[in-house]
Amino acid sequence: MPIRLSAAGFPAPPSLPNVTVPTLVWHAIDGAVLGAVFPAVESASPDPFFSSTSTE
Repeated sequence: MPIRLSAAGFPAPPSLPNVTVPTLVWHAIDGAVLGAVFPAVESASPDPFFSSTSTE
């Protein structure tokens, strides 16, 4: 993270990321939602680009 912040012009990047309970909770909720939605969207998509099974 410090390298990315330095590259973006952040004047004094912290040595460690700022991890708090709310960010961890939000990350868990976000992962659960994406984990639940992605398989449904993938299986409903007729586009073979999004299919994880091969038709060969």
